[in-house]
Amino acid sequence: MTKRLVLGTYNIEHCADHTVPFDASNRPVVNVDKMATLLNELGYDIVGLNEVYEKSLSEGLCEQSRKLAKGFGAVDYVFGVGKEFEWKDIIGNTVLSKYPILEKEVVHVLAPTEDERNSEEKEWYEDRVIVRTTIDVGQKIDFISTHFGLNRLEKQRMMEALLKIIDKEDKPFVLCGDFNALPESDILAPLFERLQSAAKVTGKQQELTWASYDPKLTIDYIFLSKEFKVLEFEVVKTILSDHCPLYAVVEL
Repeated sequence: MTKRLVLGTYNIEHCADHTVPFDASNRPVVNVDKMATLLNELGYDIVGLNEVYEKSLSEGLCEQSRKLAKGFGAVDYVFGVGKEFEWKDIIGNTVLSKYPILEKEVVHVLAPTEDERNSEEKEWYEDRVIVRTTIDVGQKIDFISTHFGLNRLEKQRMMEALLKIIDKEDKPFVLCGDFNALPESDILAPLFERLQSAAKVTGKQQELTWASYDPKLTIDYIFLSKEFKVLEFEVVKTILSDHCPLYAVVEL
């Protein structure tokens, strides 16, 4: 018996809406309802989300996972804290599922300390998280959502933590997220060696995922273990967040 699933990953940039002018603080307007509507329209069964806010002084940035789950019609969801900023905002990754989530694991990967950092790397450093869920879709699968940092040392540490997880996987699994790395990057080589890339197997490896309003880079991916057959893959050309959502139809 085969199982057909619609899977996705989307860096939602805290539910930013780039289809309207910036607000008075020169920041993107937050529209959680509009994001939930888009997720519904895409028809996902399971989707991993990056840059989801849980807590903030701004109401629109509070409990975004719960609000999106309700608007999306999720049966279950999991939020994993990536970073609590000094000003008390909390951001992380979320998995929304229209199937029951049986287990969850949240793995924190701390940013290198100032003493460990490469002085030539000038990008923002941030603590990151891997959210691993076990979901009952008729059989158990694991769905893993992550978001890599911008600096090389951050990416290396994330990959080390990730490989410890996926090399022990004993059931079909999906790995997705914003990896902040190009397809030809040596950082991603371990994943391309171990897993299927939904984009690569459908001949869409170079489709651009960032920025949605001015596409320049391919940095978001859906990887799958060998038990899955990829039927469709698409980088959805829509402008809401600064990333494009990814969409894959698979058979298990």
